[in-house]
Amino acid sequence: MIFLSKPCFAFSFPHLARIMAEFLTPRNAQVGAKGLDMIASMKKTVWLVVLLLITICVGPLLSGPVAQAGDAAEFRSHGFSADKMGRYFAFEEFGTQDGSGFPFSNIYIVDLQTDKWVPQTPIRILLEDESQPQLAARIQAFQQATPLMEKYGISNSGVMMAASPLNEVSDKAQLEFRQSINPLLSNQLGSYRLQLSNIDVRDLNNCGFQNGRVMGFSLSLTKPNGQSTTLHDESTAPQSRGCPSQYHLIAVFAPNRHREATYAVALVGVFSQGFEGPDLRYIAVPFSF
Repeated sequence: MIFLSKPCFAFSFPHLARIMAEFLTPRNAQVGAKGLDMIASMKKTVWLVVLLLITICVGPLLSGPVAQAGDAAEFRSHGFSADKMGRYFAFEEFGTQDGSGFPFSNIYIVDLQTDKWVPQTPIRILLEDESQPQLAARIQAFQQATPLMEKYGISNSGVMMAASPLNEVSDKAQLEFRQSINPLLSNQLGSYRLQLSNIDVRDLNNCGFQNGRVMGFSLSLTKPNGQSTTLHDESTAPQSRGCPSQYHLIAVFAPNRHREATYAVALVGVFSQGFEGPDLRYIAVPFSF
């Protein structure tokens, strides 16, 4: 929405024209050369005021609404460990930092059994050079992450079971999917449903610009047999999230599509206040089939 400033309402352009006609037109032919010079100077001043008002009042109307900035990181799954359950999961978020324009890449390796990052992670790379491409930051992050990926056996690329990318017009609070290698024969198997809720939580980061309102989330999983389980619920948001304002369900990853007991991951998008607007980052929430 565009708001016009007070000067736009204080004077209309016909009003200004009347002012010029009233005060800048010589009423006495004998004003002399000095008087004419003064009137010419006053005319220039009034025209400058007119141009300024045009810039203030008409400029926003011509340019349209101003888009709010921020940065939405992309995500990539780097897969699961090769053990039967797929205990360890690696993923990356990367993009260009708002404000600075610096490329960044963060790689996380999560122990899905304990729901914690493994030691020495996450790996965070920020190239303080806006001329560098995102790929340069990603390469550095991956080089640092490779020894840890080898240590935890991250060699199974895994599969995407469901997805709702940022720009897709869909319900961002729910994802439904099946565990099957043959989708043509899977209707009889029933489906899994993830349900996300945004909830008010205590402000730990002095987010006064949001009127003290900080959002957390809860996440539940309903299995094909109708049994529902709460995967995540919170009364506070970790300080590492900054000032979160909203959450979206983004994707589901698993080691494979077979109907067997494995770990899986729900990727949740976190919107929090950045330097120029809302930034998007990601949280991996583990569950199991």
